[in-house]
Amino acid sequence: MLSSMKTLMAVALGAALIAPAVAVPVSDVNEAPAAVLEARAPGVNSCKEGHNHYFQVHMAGFGHRDGSCGQGLLDNLRGACGVVVSGWGCDPDPKGSDTDAHFSLLGVYKPGCVEDAIHYASGNTVNIRCTQ
Repeated sequence: MLSSMKTLMAVALGAALIAPAVAVPVSDVNEAPAAVLEARAPGVNSCKEGHNHYFQVHMAGFGHRDGSCGQGLLDNLRGACGVVVSGWGCDPDPKGSDTDAHFSLLGVYKPGCVEDAIHYASGNTVNIRCTQ
């Protein structure tokens, strides 16, 4: 009986360790009302993709909360794109609530995953497309 209990526990632990992690979208909103973010979003937020999957993202009204610069975007990139995020850089606007982030994605990733990550980080209020 004791041996079968140990085996069962080992199997359960092994399954837990190899089970895929489920990404939960993280918001980077600076506690601004959603209506304000939606009003500023068109034409202000931007995403540009350059050579070798290098991205530059400007987040208007969100991106640095609780002293963490772009952590919600970074977490959501990892979850939505499922690849390594390299060369991460984040620059908050010291006089406001805007944030600039830049990074590269290494590997094959799902088209639209960067846009999805931005959407999740904005508290589901910003919908933009990355341009080249």
